[in-house]
Amino acid sequence: MSTSENPCLGGANIVPYWVFRNTRDGHQLVLDISTFNLDILRTKTNGYRDIRTEELTAVKILRTVYKFKGRRYRAWRSWERPIKVTARLCLTLKRNQTGVRLAILRFCGLGNSPDCFLPETSPPTANPAH
Repeated sequence: MSTSENPCLGGANIVPYWVFRNTRDGHQLVLDISTFNLDILRTKTNGYRDIRTEELTAVKILRTVYKFKGRRYRAWRSWERPIKVTARLCLTLKRNQTGVRLAILRFCGLGNSPDCFLPETSPPTANPAH
């Protein structure tokens, strides 16, 4: 789990989550975390459902499971795995209707698949006056 004093330094897609529990005196904050993803699990500890968070970097995914211990959630187990890059960039050289050569860069399919994530579009036409 990574933390920062300044929430603006959390990175892209990192948002704060607050988890509260009901008490006879009102609501009590039991987990305050900034993370990419937060899942409430089916498993329980001390009567409260376990929580899993995910954080992402450019090269790995970090997952942490939190369990309720007394008055707050505490990190129980963390593990990380590398992000496997399976997409690739495809460069296509084409000529438009006026003969201008165009380079089209796009994400291509997973593995060796030639399918592309972006729909095929017609290349723009060049303005011969320029």
